[in-house]
Amino acid sequence: MLAAIAEEMDHTASGGFSGLRITADMCWATRPVVAAGELAVFERQAAKLFEGGELTISCQYDRDSFDPVTLAFAAGAHAKTVAAVAYHDTPVLRICRQHRPGGVRIAGELDFTQLEPLQRALGEAFRLDDTIHLNLTRLRFIDGAAATVIVKAAVSLPAGRELIVACPPAVAMVFDAVGASDVGQMRMLT
Repeated sequence: MLAAIAEEMDHTASGGFSGLRITADMCWATRPVVAAGELAVFERQAAKLFEGGELTISCQYDRDSFDPVTLAFAAGAHAKTVAAVAYHDTPVLRICRQHRPGGVRIAGELDFTQLEPLQRALGEAFRLDDTIHLNLTRLRFIDGAAATVIVKAAVSLPAGRELIVACPPAVAMVFDAVGASDVGQMRMLT
């Protein structure tokens, strides 16, 4: 990969361009065939390519795919870091902004004690996104109160807008119990 990037830098310079920008999904480092130390070696060697100022790489680390120690290492290995807005972040529950597709991602266990950050996250997504995606694929538990807040938020959407909820079957059962199937602005993906 490093050789390929160096070659692209040469092509860029010979083509008369002043620099090269690359984006990289770093999930390759989570595959079982990759030794844990390979990521650190890659990051150290890639740093040498930046010395001339002609290269910018955006390394994307998925928080759901990497452990906290690796994420801390990655943050330290880069000159700048950008993270999704976290409305709530504890070992039990994480509520954060999701940019593609636009919406909110929630992981862990969501109940009536965390309705305020849930409402804040939904409110921002409803202001920013025409179609709101609620990614609950990593949600292990939701109670009726939290599911009701989400359903009521969907009901408030005007015609032509939609809340798309992706979740596991057990979570979908709670939404069904609070009447989500009767809401035209809400679509469930299980």
